[in-house]
Amino acid sequence: MSPLDFLLKLAAPGTKIPPGTTQFSISYDGISWGWAFFALVVLTIIVAWSYRYFSPKISKFSRLGLVILRSALFALLLLLLVKPVLLITIEETVRRPILVLLDTTQSMGLTDHRDKQDDVTRAAIAAGLANPTKGLKQTPSGEKVDDLKTFTRQQLLEALAANSKMNLWSRLYDVADLNFYGFGRKLTELGSLAPRDGGKLTTDEASAFFKKLHYDDNLTAIGDGLRTLLDQQRGQPIAAVLVITDGANNTGSSPVEAAAIAKQDDVPLFVYGVGVTTPQDIMVTELSGPQVANVKEKVELTAHIRAQSMLGKKATIQLKANGKVVDEQPIEFRADGDQEVTLGYTPTDVGEVEMEATIPALAEEAVKDNNSATAKVRIADDKIRVLLVEEEPRWDFQYLLTMLQRDRRIKLKVNLLKGDTDLSADKDSVFLDKLPDNKDDLYVNDVIIIGDVDPNDIGETRMKLIADWVDKMGGGLVLMAGPKFNPNSYQGSPLEPLFPVEILNKTSDRYDDPVQLKLTPTGETSTILMQAQNPQENMAIWNGFPGVRWTAWVGKARPGAQVLLTDPTPARATADGSMPVIAQQSFGIGQSFYIGFNETYRWRAGKGEKYYAHIWGQILQALSAERVMGASALTQLKTDRPRYLTGDKVRISGRIFKTGFEPLTDPEVPGTITVQAVAAPGKTAPAPQTTELRLQAIPDRPGEFQGEMVATNAGSYSYSVVRDPSVVIKFEVTEPKVELSDIAMNEKVARSMAAAAGGKFLREEDLNGLPELVNSKSSGSVSFKRIQLVYTPYLLGLIVLVACLEWLWRRKLELK
Repeated sequence: MSPLDFLLKLAAPGTKIPPGTTQFSISYDGISWGWAFFALVVLTIIVAWSYRYFSPKISKFSRLGLVILRSALFALLLLLLVKPVLLITIEETVRRPILVLLDTTQSMGLTDHRDKQDDVTRAAIAAGLANPTKGLKQTPSGEKVDDLKTFTRQQLLEALAANSKMNLWSRLYDVADLNFYGFGRKLTELGSLAPRDGGKLTTDEASAFFKKLHYDDNLTAIGDGLRTLLDQQRGQPIAAVLVITDGANNTGSSPVEAAAIAKQDDVPLFVYGVGVTTPQDIMVTELSGPQVANVKEKVELTAHIRAQSMLGKKATIQLKANGKVVDEQPIEFRADGDQEVTLGYTPTDVGEVEMEATIPALAEEAVKDNNSATAKVRIADDKIRVLLVEEEPRWDFQYLLTMLQRDRRIKLKVNLLKGDTDLSADKDSVFLDKLPDNKDDLYVNDVIIIGDVDPNDIGETRMKLIADWVDKMGGGLVLMAGPKFNPNSYQGSPLEPLFPVEILNKTSDRYDDPVQLKLTPTGETSTILMQAQNPQENMAIWNGFPGVRWTAWVGKARPGAQVLLTDPTPARATADGSMPVIAQQSFGIGQSFYIGFNETYRWRAGKGEKYYAHIWGQILQALSAERVMGASALTQLKTDRPRYLTGDKVRISGRIFKTGFEPLTDPEVPGTITVQAVAAPGKTAPAPQTTELRLQAIPDRPGEFQGEMVATNAGSYSYSVVRDPSVVIKFEVTEPKVELSDIAMNEKVARSMAAAAGGKFLREEDLNGLPELVNSKSSGSVSFKRIQLVYTPYLLGLIVLVACLEWLWRRKLELK
């Protein structure tokens, strides 16, 4: 029996210590051993002297025995005061798990058309129809191999699990435990892959595990999934992380940055790339065009098309209006990549039109569900009436004037306060000889653009009229900054409240070097500034605009205003962050829009009027929408954007007034959401569903209300409040289709992840060697156990025994 076993048997009978390298030591929680020994010596001397002095008649043998018993009793009592503790150090050997991070999104259900021999060989290796050790230096053939040419990625993983030649998952289980996690929008636990009877894992068990998995998420966040997994497992022993993915990443954080965290945590990372890098596919990624158009005037929309491995193929793209074909054009694909096709449509009726650009799917396409894109256009019977007011013909004015004159959707009038008086002489001239100074002439406009104009030249009366026009008539006001007057000269004027930013009494000098303006998160999703549906493409376009050399120095945004673009210069920062450069706000039933730099013409750089006209067109459409569509004066509600994806949060907000234009003071306003769900293919659309949504009053902001909901189902949504059902807000909710927008296996992302982690990128020809790469089967785990020796029954029994023996001996000697 070892010393530890003896101590455990005495101190803690029944205690079991797991096998492994075990060390022990004895410590104390009470007084120290030295003080206990010193006290024992002192007490022993006192006891010996007492027996010699007070009991001189007893024999030396009895005196010695009683001294020993009394000293032993003191020793045991002092032992209780020392509180000895047995410290046991246990070193165990544990199996470290392999964490398998599996892509469970819709892209794993895509069919890969394998027309290259290497891709066919890879599929055959995975399915057990080729030698797993010979790699790509073989040419498998046969009817079963031909079937692999159209396997989905999901089928390929199931075939790999059932592959008895490679026996991948069984061999990995021999190395380490297998814990599976799925990632799409977020990380989910899929369970562990282990033998049912505790023996050896079979291919049947592995195959059954993979067949029960579902691949239905519609967004892929590799970076977020890997980060979350590493955070959850931090501090735990991990043999390796195996990521199974097609490399697609369309939301969340960077996969490469997440892989770098794995390297910092010293976690081996292996990335298995599933799919083919050159699938045949045609995608209509976006249909862009004006949000508002005029009846009987041609609307031009641009279809953005992406083709892969379709060199030399031909197709036809169609434009449909409410399901009816209104235009079509032939397309020939001469190279991989993006191309644009302009399609036209002349509306004949007022109302909202669902536009769709579609390309009939070709037989060889990998995905046939991504060949269309939609957009909604509101058809009105009037042009947008714009009044442009400027002090002098500066550069920004000249470019804007030229663009607005060419836009057929706009009816333009211009007042150049210090321009040539002969400009207005021509009967058809857009120039006015003076600024309108009455309601009849001013209120006829839908949008007024005020440039770098001296407010004294506008006049107090006109500024009050403009403020009232925005507030009560739903007008749209654009305030364009300039180095002379706008915005700092408008402090204290009737137009100051219409600025979405706080005006400072500061002037700013030109920058020595151009400053790159930055979109805010709100600006990235704003329909006004959006230049591409794809967030990455939209950001790339805005980052590609040249920097500016001047921005107006202003304060933070007003409460309720939205900042879309900022000047990131640290010296100009406000209490809320970077200084606003483009901001908008609701004012009454109208809107005001602030542009804090005088070089919007830089949006023309390298592209002519493509983006310049698009941005300005969207600004004017957004500001004129209330007047064009005839909004209510008493109920002014809106959503933060017209289109959402399922799972997004929808915010409805605005102002509600009582008769007489007094702010409504109710704590909440009841309303109804009506949802017309999208019909499944070949089925009748379900009946509309209604739910209640109450808008809550915003504290300290009279008349302002807001409410939120989560858009759970795709379809057409409408909302109206009970007190004013004539005002109906409409918005669309769609299922994300980004999983089908880029179907190629993104080998670049997968390789970059492996490189950032110091790991390895794997294809099917590499999988056979994976168990050997994960070469660490176990790791040491150290734990500690404390056992209080004073609570052992043997010690307590010994104290009683010694005390009884001394008492009996003393009784025999007739001692007190």
